[in-house]
Amino acid sequence: MAAAFAGACGDDDGGDDKAPVDSGNPTDATVREDAGRDAGGMDASTDAGRDAGTDAGKDAGPKDAGPLAAAGNDKPTLSKVGFYNDDLGRRILIAGSDKNGDIDTYTITFYSDAAGNNTVDVDTDGDGSTPGSPTFTLKIAHDTAYADFFAKFAPSQEVITLVRAIKVKVTDVAGNVSDEKLAKLEMAPQAGSSCDPSGFNRCATNSVCSPNANNDTYSCLTRVNARQQACAANAPLTLAAPGNVTGELNNASFWDWPSGCVGGDTMSGFPDRVVKVTLAAPATKLTLSTGGATGTFDSVLYQLPTATPACKDDPAACGDNGCNTCSDGDLVLNNVPAGDLYIVVDKFPPVTDTTFTLTATVE
Repeated sequence: MAAAFAGACGDDDGGDDKAPVDSGNPTDATVREDAGRDAGGMDASTDAGRDAGTDAGKDAGPKDAGPLAAAGNDKPTLSKVGFYNDDLGRRILIAGSDKNGDIDTYTITFYSDAAGNNTVDVDTDGDGSTPGSPTFTLKIAHDTAYADFFAKFAPSQEVITLVRAIKVKVTDVAGNVSDEKLAKLEMAPQAGSSCDPSGFNRCATNSVCSPNANNDTYSCLTRVNARQQACAANAPLTLAAPGNVTGELNNASFWDWPSGCVGGDTMSGFPDRVVKVTLAAPATKLTLSTGGATGTFDSVLYQLPTATPACKDDPAACGDNGCNTCSDGDLVLNNVPAGDLYIVVDKFPPVTDTTFTLTATVE
């Protein structure tokens, strides 16, 4: 299967999606046969541990919520399945509940027609050494204390090109299998008075699904207003460098890393948080990292412009000459003047872990 996050910084494959898309859909990047960053078994980069198809617990989505699991031997329920390609990006969404909290796997079958009659083979390991398969099964990461589960991942361009529909079923540890649901490749429906931060519907172009002050209801706001509200409501974390700060991601996505920042592609719709980093004196080298204190928090870090109020701006684009304002891993900035920098902490799957520690080292 084609890589989901492939390509060098700023590269573009020029390929056309064969599905309806809104303006603003991220440009697809040059295909590389690297393994690792595929969320949901669809490969992408060489970093170990990012393949949701091989590592249990790499499905992305909000923390589980809902009724506590109860004892018993009940069949799991699939409530919603979405297969979308629009301005929020390419994504497959799976939501449901299992009374016993022992949900184990989900199985996806690919079809070349919208009715789900004709299966199509997809090379799910991406190395081309084995025949493709019309189906694959992956683990679902969730908190066993809760009945509800949610999974989200970004399929590769190959899936978007070849597949017109999918069928999904889930299985629990006891072997109980849910009813199977069909989802056609389409744009998610437009949100009405309220929106779903998981991505089962979408706000208008240049709008964001934003939580209220209590984070219990969501509505569409313009991207500028949503960003400013997020900063005002959550008060940007402040980090005096050198040092560190611990915080929680937003319950919605207010920024996306720029195309070319990570493997040439942009993954949309994952929670993020802005941190104001303050330098009392100029620094020859400033290193920002989420790896030291938390270990498993797989982040993308990028800098927002500071010429105007940072909370309303897009991050600087990643040019072909080097991704010097964004990083998958440690973000290293050179010759930084004294003052404030605005850094966004964004995240790869899984998003069940939303607590991060950002550490700043000055040289």
